[in-house]
Order: sequence, then C-alpha cells, then structure tokens
Amino acid sequence: MPKVKEGYFEEKKNSILDVAEKICMTKPLNKITMKDIITESGLSTGAVYSSFSDIDEIIIALINRLSNAIDFERIISQALQENDTPEKKIESLLNCLFDLIKVSAATYGKVISEVDLLAMEMDEERAKKYTENLDTARANEYVVNTLIQVIEEYITVGYFKPMVSKESIYSMFLSFFDGLIRTLSLMRCNSINDTPLIPDYEKATYEEDDLPKAISASVIFLLNRQKEGLNE
Repeated sequence: MPKVKEGYFEEKKNSILDVAEKICMTKPLNKITMKDIITESGLSTGAVYSSFSDIDEIIIALINRLSNAIDFERIISQALQENDTPEKKIESLLNCLFDLIKVSAATYGKVISEVDLLAMEMDEERAKKYTENLDTARANEYVVNTLIQVIEEYITVGYFKPMVSKESIYSMFLSFFDGLIRTLSLMRCNSINDTPLIPDYEKATYEEDDLPKAISASVIFLLNRQKEGLNE
C-alpha cells in the first residue's frame, strides 16, 4: 500500500469543508445532503464517508473551523488591559461583542442561524450531538461570562448599584446581541434587506456607529454608578 503524505487526511477534510461552506452559502442548511457534498467535491462516496460519517459531522466541523478563526480570548484580554475604569471596560467588552458579531455574521452567521432553525426539527439525540460538539457555544459563553464577571466585580465592591436587577440587565444585552446576529445574518448572507423579517422602522441600518454606543450607554446607565463608589 503506497504511503500517504503527512497531513493528507487533514487536507482532505479541509477540502470537504471548503465545499460544504460554498454549498451552505447558496442552499438552506436543512436541504444539504451528503450527496451534495460528494457531487460538488468530485470525491468518491468512500472518500467523503471516510472523513465524515454524516452531514451533521460536516456542519459541526465547518462551524467550528469558522468560529475558531476568531481569537476571542486575545481580543477580550486586550480590551481589559487597555481600559482602566469599569465604565470603559464594560463599553469596550460590549464593543468587542458587537464587532465579533459583525465578523461572524459575514462568515458563519448564516450557518449558525440556520442551525437554530434546524434544531427545531431534530430529535433529542441529534440535537445533543450539536450541543456537545459545537465550539461556538463555548466561545460565546467565554465572552459573555467575562463581561458579566466584570459587572459582578464592581457591583460587589459597591461601585455600581443597579437600578433594576442585574439579571434583567444581562437579559437585556443578551437579547440585543442575539437578535442582532440573526438580523445581520439575514441581511448579509441572504441579501434580503426587503423582507417582513426585517421591518423598516425609519430605515434603521443595524450597523450604524450609534448602535454599540446605545447598548453601552443603556447598560452603564442601568448599572447606576454610585458617587460614593470607588475612585478609579
């Protein structure tokens, strides 16, 4: 048996994922089949199945490859180091989330949005496969948890005294970003600016500079800095 070159199997997997990414940009996720991958890649059925056992493995691997291209930990660490006051740290972290969402919407946003829809059609066992193997969930959790840890720290020492429950503040910005990534994914990846899913609302762009400023100002206002709090 001829010896294959080092990295051959990894290269083959990546070539299959390249094909899957191309197909995902033009076809609904729930309509993509292994036959589509085999046809578009030009590989044999055996070659494709020797790398991935089913279409779910391909989709999961594709999302993980795309999401891991963004170094969340480095970006967040840099944001914390470059800002000294609690307000600036929070604003910077929220801006990071906004920037990361814009990047993800242009890369794997369509796939992520459609995975959410696909999950509604899955049985429990199939859904569990996605939950346990998707890296995006862990990456997003890291970013959000860092932001919450910063807020919690300064509430504990009395720098902030929230005007509403802190849980309500967390729910507010989580809902904001959750809705934003879906909207941007629809607009950028599907080219459907004129759709009932994206109301006009006086020609809102969803990408203007004031958007991250608005959510930051809202969060900081509700956190309610105390005059007798810490001096930074």
